[in-house]
Amino acid sequence: MATKSLILNLTIDNSKNKVLFAESDKDFVDVLLSFLTTPLGTLVSLSNKNSLLCLDNLYKSVEDLGDEYFKTTPCREMLLRPNHAAEIDCLDLPLNVHGDRPLIYYTCSQNCAHELLSLYANALCACGSKMMRKVKVVRGSSKKEPGEGVFLKCATRFLITDNFTVIPASTQAAFNLLGCAGTSLSSVVEKQVSVGLSEIIAILRQSLIAEDTFTNVFLEGENANELEKKNSPFALVSHPKPCSDPTDNFVGIKLIVDKHKNKVLYAECNQDFIDILFSFLTYPSGFVIKSLNGKSHLTCLDNLFATVLSKPMADCFKTEETKEYLVNPRLYSHFRSTKSLVKSDEAVPARYYMCRTPDCVSTEVSLVPNVQCKCARINNKKSITNKRMKITDPRTSRASGLSDQGYVSVATYIVTDDLVVTPFSVSTLTRMIANASEGVVEIPVNIGEKEVLALLEAALGSQAVFTDSFLIKEETTTNAICGDDSDCVIV
Repeated sequence: MATKSLILNLTIDNSKNKVLFAESDKDFVDVLLSFLTTPLGTLVSLSNKNSLLCLDNLYKSVEDLGDEYFKTTPCREMLLRPNHAAEIDCLDLPLNVHGDRPLIYYTCSQNCAHELLSLYANALCACGSKMMRKVKVVRGSSKKEPGEGVFLKCATRFLITDNFTVIPASTQAAFNLLGCAGTSLSSVVEKQVSVGLSEIIAILRQSLIAEDTFTNVFLEGENANELEKKNSPFALVSHPKPCSDPTDNFVGIKLIVDKHKNKVLYAECNQDFIDILFSFLTYPSGFVIKSLNGKSHLTCLDNLFATVLSKPMADCFKTEETKEYLVNPRLYSHFRSTKSLVKSDEAVPARYYMCRTPDCVSTEVSLVPNVQCKCARINNKKSITNKRMKITDPRTSRASGLSDQGYVSVATYIVTDDLVVTPFSVSTLTRMIANASEGVVEIPVNIGEKEVLALLEAALGSQAVFTDSFLIKEETTTNAICGDDSDCVIV
């Protein structure tokens, strides 16, 4: 759908220069709800790698890592620009943070018999060639009924608080919000603002770093581009200091700890643990919030997630399946990995069709079967889209078609406490332990599902991920979740 502007009516406490709530129709709320379907890697990219603390570092590490450290050429792109299961539906949004350009996928050469389709360029076809031929996805007519939104069905107006709690508009709801803010009617002013794509991206960025989103975007005061994330002292809120069951699957790492400061300097690990960390970038924010029991440290998105489940919004969604897109989002096809250790489901991919005519030169792939192909007007044949294409895994590194379900190559890696990932080198090691005043210890740690969730939570709310996830804060003792002094080796 072509990009358009939306109208927001802001209710402002003039005495405090603060937005109390915004009033909008379903179109704007649909756009906000789409944030829950957006992968963390896309959030990092849209926020200019300056809003999500350690995830920003993780994203930059993917950018900086050499080509030789990725299993296939598309692996880097999968992490930097991950697809999401609702992306086709989100094309119907009036304002789409992913842009309104057509979806471009890739096939092998025109005459390849394997009928494979890749979401990323240079994936390996079963014939051994790289898939580099661009094809544009053609959707056909929208499935929406007149007046329907992407997620919402009703024509109801909505009230949205500055920190993204959404409720259907009513007199009682408006007065309740005014009462909760302690605002007198004499201080209330209204302001109407036009919201385009640039404002939506500004709203998204602000929602990741502050709880007064509309105030920072639309009112004079703090410069929205200069705000730093306002963090309270980090504490794991969803999980205690984790310790997975010994019978669980796990990945082993080594924590290198400064004994005096009781701080992790870095982790030494292999490719399996790096795949786990890099996979964070592919998780939709709704999946993350659900996995962390509604407390991801992204407060505005946590509130938006809770809104979807709230009683006042129960009758506002098109279907229960639509609601599931938001509160139980599945990973896109081929983004799920057994190595991630986190329980997740993979979305059933859409069906794609192309023309089977041997000399067809069309560069379109259809979501609808048996549609007349463009080449029919050229060769006067009854050419239709009856060749169903199979989505291939871009991580496949062999012509056999088997996927290794990982992103990075076999190697030893170093990960700093703030999630900067580099290949292991002695010079890096020496530089990092040089300032350890009383030596360091090496502590082996087993990483299972509980530990992965603790790391994910810390990555969103801390700048010392391993320290806050695994070390017990005691002045005289350094312990880890799966180690004690007997496990430590003096370095």
